[in-house]
Amino acid sequence: MNDLRALSECRLCGYLVEADVPSSWAPDEVMSYARNAMQEHLGGHAPAELVRFQIRENLSELPEDDRSSVIRGIYRELLGRMEGDTFVLGESDSQGLYTIDEVLGSIDFHRLYQSSIRCESEECCPRA
Repeated sequence: MNDLRALSECRLCGYLVEADVPSSWAPDEVMSYARNAMQEHLGGHAPAELVRFQIRENLSELPEDDRSSVIRGIYRELLGRMEGDTFVLGESDSQGLYTIDEVLGSIDFHRLYQSSIRCESEECCPRA
């Protein structure tokens, strides 16, 4: 009879992973079963999604001065490879989604970009 339910929330997507177990199981058996259920759920996430999560989780442990170079190195490895002394993007990352004219020619896009990089502090960036 399954009368215990172990619940764990996936920290990537917020999904509640359920593991129903018999009440006769020892606590370590329940934990092991729940851990396996979570691993099975995580198997449904894309590898890139898992890597991004791990990077975000561990970023605070890096010294602040090293963060940008470490992140740049990680993303370079994810996006491409070195061929001799030249960095080459992977096939899917070497093609843009929009032409330069589409991006630079759109006033709405330019406004969106400007609002995204603007500091919200009135002391730093007073509104006109």
